[in-house]
Amino acid sequence: MNHPLNSTAAQRPGGMEPLLVAALMVTSGAPALAITGGSTDPSSPANNAVVQLSTEDDGPLCSGVLIAPTIVLTAGHCLQAAILNGSTGAWSSKNPIWRPYNLPVEIVNPDWISGLKGDSRMLDNIIIGPFNYREQATATATDCQRLCEAEGQCRGWTFFKVAPRCYLKKTPKLRAFFGNVTGAPVYSAVSSTYSVAGFADIAVMRLDAPVPSSVAVPARVLTDLPGSVADIGAFLAGLPMRAVGFSSAQPTRQQASMSLFQYPYNGWPEMTLVSNAGGAITEGGDSGSPLFWLSPNGPVVIGINQGFGGASRYTLTAANKARPGELLTFPYGPGALDPTQGAAIGEWLNNILYADFVSRFKTIPLYNWYNESRGDNFLSSAPVWASQPLGGVKASTTGHLNPLRWQGGYRMYRHEGYVFSPKEARPAGTVPLFSWYHPGSEDNFATTDPRWSTDPSRLVFSGDTIVGGPVQNGYTMYRLEGYVYDPHAPQPAGTRPLYSWWNSTRGDNFASTDSGWAIPPSDVRWDGEHLSNVRTQSGYGLYRLEGYVLESPPRR
Repeated sequence: MNHPLNSTAAQRPGGMEPLLVAALMVTSGAPALAITGGSTDPSSPANNAVVQLSTEDDGPLCSGVLIAPTIVLTAGHCLQAAILNGSTGAWSSKNPIWRPYNLPVEIVNPDWISGLKGDSRMLDNIIIGPFNYREQATATATDCQRLCEAEGQCRGWTFFKVAPRCYLKKTPKLRAFFGNVTGAPVYSAVSSTYSVAGFADIAVMRLDAPVPSSVAVPARVLTDLPGSVADIGAFLAGLPMRAVGFSSAQPTRQQASMSLFQYPYNGWPEMTLVSNAGGAITEGGDSGSPLFWLSPNGPVVIGINQGFGGASRYTLTAANKARPGELLTFPYGPGALDPTQGAAIGEWLNNILYADFVSRFKTIPLYNWYNESRGDNFLSSAPVWASQPLGGVKASTTGHLNPLRWQGGYRMYRHEGYVFSPKEARPAGTVPLFSWYHPGSEDNFATTDPRWSTDPSRLVFSGDTIVGGPVQNGYTMYRLEGYVYDPHAPQPAGTRPLYSWWNSTRGDNFASTDSGWAIPPSDVRWDGEHLSNVRTQSGYGLYRLEGYVLESPPRR
């Protein structure tokens, strides 16, 4: 097929219409009264992703949800008993910052003196706590301070002036408890570090070791929402939802169906209210618990419980307010939430999940984007153009992503599969998939065609971008997306064929594994590096099989 690789931008390929929702502001249903009124959430590896949290050596604190083998998502205010110094400083949604838990300064009391290891100051009338690991009688606060300095695990001390006694403090840790019976876990895991997303009541705990899949299977989490407040409200209005969480008042983990009551909540686009028609509502202990969307692809976390009172409040996991800011202030109070400050929660979670994913798997996700004004399809595995690395949520009828992610004028509409990472050694039987861009026609295209390829070892990279890449027919090579299985070899098991199409009128290339834009690999007939058995569809012509991408990611 003639493939001039030029011309002007136009429209989107037929059969790839965007998923649209009506714009509206939403208030529906009625607030519920006192998960009180719910039912037991049965124990299973999938359900046991919802966990109970506590500080080490302490009682139940909050709920949370496992979203990766070492990542628990919870509310920011659930960590207030374990952090203070660690909550100061800048946050980064693009490069999430992990901090150790720190000893908090909690109570003003004239009977006590406290201090931190390595700090000569004595904090009179202050109690640091509550993480005691040893107590001992000492004559003075100075003796208590010296005792802490001499011990390796000591991080702080508190001296009781009334009946002289020294209490040594260790670095606090949080613990996640798995199983559906309150206070009787089947497994527990310790967390030593956490990350917080700006001025939002949401946090992640990083566990010191991965949780076995036989204990709990991580829940998927939504990290993208429609672009406007009105469209977010319309999207939420039609969702079937389920709240799940723990409470010391209930013997087992509880669940209850929910529906949208109000969005946005109190003018905050990162928060929503939900309610239950039968009167069930979250209660103390449910803070940090997940709100699930019962999507066509199974349950997906869309919110984290922030509080209750008439209806249940949730912080949306996919909210993205780009304005940068400082961290949420701890100890937590309602005034700490500042709706004028940034909280790029979805982006922050995307990057946390992506980093976790590439540490566990040999491949990276490959996504398709489309720009309406340019008429340009854009295939990429770049981390900045990635989303939930396990593939996102697909609409039941089209197989496209729902909701769509917007970025730089493009909409992410499809997860094509997985490619072998360009940062690792090229696996046997694979070929490099390069991306090219024509600034005149504003056209991106990705190909494994050897005539549009080069030796990756000769390239110079700046981050994920090729510096000074080859130029050909007005196109510049700018990225190595990864490695895919050779298109001239038999299709390996567990893969999808990646086909390229071209519309000479619109000047647009796109490559996809969509079965609606494919032929059986057994029907492929080659004429050099293009296909001889050309198929046309919606003005596009099929011209090449680029190779085979994986349907699911292989573990390291």
